[in-house]
Amino acid sequence: MPTFLLCCCLSLCSLTLSAEQTAQVQILMHESITVAHEAVTVADLATLSGDEHILAGIRDAVVQRAPDAGLRTVSKQQLRAIVRKHAHGASLSITGQACTITRRLKIYTETEIAELVRPYVEQQLLPDAQNTIRLKRVSGKISVLRDDVHPVTLVVEPISAAQWGDIPFVLKAQHQDRTIARSLVVYHVDAHRTVYTATQHIRHGERISLDDLQPQHIAITNTGFAQAPTPEALIGTIARSDITVGTVVTWNIVRNPPLVRGGARVALVIENDGFILSVDGTALGDGAEGETISIRTDRGKHIVRAQVTGPGTASVIQ
Repeated sequence: MPTFLLCCCLSLCSLTLSAEQTAQVQILMHESITVAHEAVTVADLATLSGDEHILAGIRDAVVQRAPDAGLRTVSKQQLRAIVRKHAHGASLSITGQACTITRRLKIYTETEIAELVRPYVEQQLLPDAQNTIRLKRVSGKISVLRDDVHPVTLVVEPISAAQWGDIPFVLKAQHQDRTIARSLVVYHVDAHRTVYTATQHIRHGERISLDDLQPQHIAITNTGFAQAPTPEALIGTIARSDITVGTVVTWNIVRNPPLVRGGARVALVIENDGFILSVDGTALGDGAEGETISIRTDRGKHIVRAQVTGPGTASVIQ
């Protein structure tokens, strides 16, 4: 074979072998995508086919970042430039001109926000009252980016400890320990309960009997009404002052009968560092169980403050 023909044949064989050894990658770009993560990769932007070894290196290559809800576009030229860095000389075929990127949003409507907060309102209400709950207002919907890597956390916090009337809460959307959105939610609660009112005029110092009380179902408007005692707790208590007919009987206007009388002898117990000392004294005033009174000790005639613990007994307050 002539030398010229032999060289031509060798060149053709070399070109054919080189073409057979070059990896092929086909990339079909999407026109638009919605993602739930910030880092947008080649695999997000396009459908890939071809040499699997090459594809393994380019699938997770980051082409664009989408940290917020803004609209972004990746062109064919931008995609080609990124892919070439990871394609190791492979032959690239890219179909498409550009891809539009948006972040996936989760939108919480006012109804959804109210439903999320309501269980927390119910936990805060008076347990023994008849409560009527209604939604007063929600400051607006919350829109947050979906994030598969760092999900958004919703936190409900009370603004006050109110148990009736307007009860405000704030719903916070937190992402990586940072508050990114919030909504004010206000529920209104009408609370009613049964209280006991005076059926007749009760004078200061008189004991309360069952005949002095009648039930009445009222709206709760103050803490005294909210904490109004039961008739069982009221019977035998003493009026702190005159109580007129129809007055709601609360702990503000009655007291338990004294277990220690002023001028009476008192057994006084003093506890300190594990030691218990008992001395006698004289009460300088009346005191019911749990109340604090002044007592003059027999030894040294010191005056101490002590808490009444039972009939004729008290414990020194350290």
